[in-house]
Amino acid sequence: MQHRRSISVDNKLRNPNKKIPILPNKQQLKPLLCANQVIPSWLLKREDFKKSLQEEKIVKKYNISDLNCSCVLNNEVEKKVIKYHLSFFSYLKGIEKITRRRFLKAITVSNFKEGDFLPNDNVFFIISGKALIDDEISLGPYNLLINPCNKFSSILCKSSIFSLSLSLSAFSDIFRNKSIKNLSETENLLSKVNLFSKCRPAQLQQLAHLAFPIDFPKNSYIFSISQPSQYFYILTAGEAELSSLVTLKTFNRLPLDRNIRETLTFETSYCQFLYIAKPLNAIGIKETIEKMPRCSKAYVLSSSASVLAIKWAGFKSLIKEKQYKNIESLACCWQDKEIKTEVKNKVKRLRTRLNALIDVCEIDKTHKGRGAFDETPLRRRQYFEALQSSHFEHFKSIFSAHKNFNSFSITSETPQPR
Repeated sequence: MQHRRSISVDNKLRNPNKKIPILPNKQQLKPLLCANQVIPSWLLKREDFKKSLQEEKIVKKYNISDLNCSCVLNNEVEKKVIKYHLSFFSYLKGIEKITRRRFLKAITVSNFKEGDFLPNDNVFFIISGKALIDDEISLGPYNLLINPCNKFSSILCKSSIFSLSLSLSAFSDIFRNKSIKNLSETENLLSKVNLFSKCRPAQLQQLAHLAFPIDFPKNSYIFSISQPSQYFYILTAGEAELSSLVTLKTFNRLPLDRNIRETLTFETSYCQFLYIAKPLNAIGIKETIEKMPRCSKAYVLSSSASVLAIKWAGFKSLIKEKQYKNIESLACCWQDKEIKTEVKNKVKRLRTRLNALIDVCEIDKTHKGRGAFDETPLRRRQYFEALQSSHFEHFKSIFSAHKNFNSFSITSETPQPR
């Protein structure tokens, strides 16, 4: 027996170049998953490698989110990646197993190269990579996009993106089943919203069937505003704010001097009056009922939030125009009294500064373009208060249309005394 063992040892020593593929240990597996390398096919076929992916400790330690776009994944490993990344979101909590399976079957892994545009009518979970919206808003990993591209905005991939994608129709159909169990809770929530305060119980019940809950992670964007036949949202938890990059353009005639009223127009943006939506507030309401200009960008969620998504077409079919015209709280974004008073005070301050500038711009030709504030201390003080405000460039663009404005040079610097 000892002689046979020595022969077997000698046979191994005679063939030192013969290598048997062995599953890499933890130290070797980490650079393989995290580096920009293609996973070998023989490793994907190994059952022990598939089992190692199932272990939660190994998955968290080696961070499958660092998989590069060039990695070749088969269907089974792809499902493991999807399940791992979806654990960061609370979408699958409280959903039946059948609905969860439908969701996992519908979602796919999507890879985009640098310079590509994300397609329309899709839900994206960005895992790695960066993207830009209209060259302004940057998106990083673990951002969620619902209906990112529309007629007004487009999302450009700044780098290679590894994401999970799902069609918007499948997304709404799958998660509508979640709200069917909690119809009574949904009805109670909708009855507390000012927008539906005068709805009948039968209408609330029908709205509860249309609504389905969505949980957004922090720094997510909602893009379905200004889209026909899309959704609007009722905040149930968390906060959402109108981004400073969101500009709502409208042209109004200010009730100022009679001579200027017909020619003076200005452009207002809601970045001056930053609105923060709180629970039981509605966001993304259409222009027809909220009496606000349409938004071409997005609402940004400053914290993780839960919303009830309601399809606009279903809401419009349930509530007629005559009914929601009589509702006082249709301007949902301004339904809080504190916000209304704050906005009114800001508008008053703006108009006082505008009036001061209008008085300055009424120039007498006999003064040779020096302005009327040289003689009146009160006008001089009002004028410099307006100049010191942060809205000077905004005022300058407003009064550039005035006929006498070009004959008088306005600068933000304090002029030297004569």
